[in-house]
Amino acid sequence: MFVTISTSMDNEEFVRTALLNAGVSVIVEQKKKSEDPLKFSVPANVVSLSVLLHVVETNPEAFNGQVRLQDGRTFTLDEAGRTQLRDLLATAMRQPRPSEQPAPVWWMYFMPQIGKIIEEIAGLVHWYPRALGEGRRILTRNFVALILAIVVGVGILTFFGRVSGDAFVFVIGTLLGYIFAFLSKYLGLTSGE
Repeated sequence: MFVTISTSMDNEEFVRTALLNAGVSVIVEQKKKSEDPLKFSVPANVVSLSVLLHVVETNPEAFNGQVRLQDGRTFTLDEAGRTQLRDLLATAMRQPRPSEQPAPVWWMYFMPQIGKIIEEIAGLVHWYPRALGEGRRILTRNFVALILAIVVGVGILTFFGRVSGDAFVFVIGTLLGYIFAFLSKYLGLTSGE
């Protein structure tokens, strides 16, 4: 609906502020001269018309102009025109609105694909801890096999006299220290710092 109002600057600002505070989107045309009337358009709905009528009726003598609806009907802002606008508003408020089905949200069309992605993510959430645990078991098993191979190899060399007993004890001590360091950092027994 297109509105043309002639009034003072204070009342123009009052009209704009009242419409904006009511949540009505207002598109104001630029004035060419300061004495030109205020021209703006607002959506043609019950709220816009109700707020506009209320603003004008706060001080009817200060406002003159006209309201033009989309269908071409024009109403002046004098007493007769305001009465016609009130009647139009009352009629519009009595009309039942057809129930509208809400438009589907854009992502509703992709629900099957989204479901598949969520299932994949859930599978990864279950898979990752198991894979991590399996990896740690394999690493620990290989680590224990390597330690046992070293101990057995050095033990056999000590048995045949190729390595002294002191060297065997040194190797065992070094391996035990490495095992404790491995267990504390790798398995999370300490903070690892």
